[in-house]
Amino acid sequence: MDFSTLKRLDDQIHMEYDLMGQRMSWMVISQSFLFTAVAASANSSVDHSMRKVIDLLRLLIPSIGILSCLFAIAAIFAARSVINRLKNIRNSLEDALSLEHGEDRFYKLGVRQTEWQHSFGNFPTSFLPLALICVWLIILVAVVWN
Repeated sequence: MDFSTLKRLDDQIHMEYDLMGQRMSWMVISQSFLFTAVAASANSSVDHSMRKVIDLLRLLIPSIGILSCLFAIAAIFAARSVINRLKNIRNSLEDALSLEHGEDRFYKLGVRQTEWQHSFGNFPTSFLPLALICVWLIILVAVVWN
C-alpha cells in the first residue's frame, strides 16, 4: 500500500460524508414541508365534506414525517458503517506509512474515531432525526387525543 491508496481512501471517505450531508439536507427540507402542511391543516377551516380528509391528513403527515426520519437514520447508519470501515483501513495505512517514513516526515491528518471531536461532529446526524421523531410523536398524540 502506498500514498495513492491513502488518497483513494480519503476520497471515498469524503464522498461518504458528502452523501451523509445530502441525506441530512433532504431530511430537513422534507421535514420543513411536512411541518408546513401540518400547520396549514391545523389552521384550515373547511366545510364538512373535506373534514374527514383533513383529519386523515393530520394523522398521515406526522406518520410520513416519522417514516422519513427512520429512513434517514438507516441511511446515515449505513454511511457511518462504511466511513468507520474505511477509516480503520486508512488508520492502519497511516500507521504503516508513519513507521516506514518516520513520524517527522509523515504527519497523520484527521481525527480518529476514538477522539471526542469525532463524536461531537456526529451529534447533528445522531440526534436531529431522533428529535424530529419526538416532535412528530407529540403532534400525532395531540391529533389523536383532540
